[in-house]
This record gives sequence, structure tokens and C-alpha cells, in this order.
Amino acid sequence: MLGSIIRYGALLGVLMLLFEFLRRANTIRFVSDDAYLLIIALVFLLGGFFLSWSFIRANQLKNQRGPAGIVKLDGLSVRESEVLSFLVHGFSNAEIASSLGVTRNTVKTHLKNVFVKLDVSNRTEAAAEARVRGIID
Repeated sequence: MLGSIIRYGALLGVLMLLFEFLRRANTIRFVSDDAYLLIIALVFLLGGFFLSWSFIRANQLKNQRGPAGIVKLDGLSVRESEVLSFLVHGFSNAEIASSLGVTRNTVKTHLKNVFVKLDVSNRTEAAAEARVRGIID
């Protein structure tokens, strides 16, 4: 998250410098008005493509891998580990079901199995136990 903030902040800083250079170059008629507007339009167009591509890519990766990496299974099935991974990051049953392509009842069943295997009684305890045991990094 911090890396994304720094990356986008740096990108905006570079764009501000570019626009300031173009504004000053346009003031001394180094660049015509049409070229100035064309360059600004192209920068915004390319920036929009870049941002939308990065958001779509991040969403695809989240849906493929889940919100956290699974270090070891600790007696859990792969699907139970995926459900636990989403649970640790605060996803609701509906959100987990949507991301995994299953029903809410299936998610509830997996969560019950996780609770039994981790010897806990609720979502908060399961998330804490997963972190303590090192199941989720």
C-alpha cells in the first residue's frame, strides 16, 4: 500500500514538472498552443490507461490468489485455507463467496471446519489463531 502511494505520488510530481515545463515553454513560444494541448491530452490519456490497467490487474490478482499468502496448511484443506485467508483480511461471507465462486452456505461450512481444526469459536479468534500459528503471513 505504501509503495503504491509513493509510486503514484512520484508520478504526479513528474507530471507536475512536465506541465510546468510545457507552460513555460509555451509562454516563450517554444511550443505552439496546439502542441501544448495535444501533449497534455496525450499525457492524460496514457495516464488513464495506465491507472485503469493497474487497477484491473490488481483486482485480477486479488481474485486469483486471495488477500493473504498461505504459509502452511496446518491440517486445513486448500479451500479452507483460502477462506481463512479472506477471513483474516475482514471479508464478509458474501464477499468470500463471490471471490471464490461458491455459495454463502459453502463458505459457512468451510468456516465451521476451520473453527473446529483451529479450536476456536468465532471469526476473530480464528484470525488471531491463524496469525499466531503462522498459517497466514
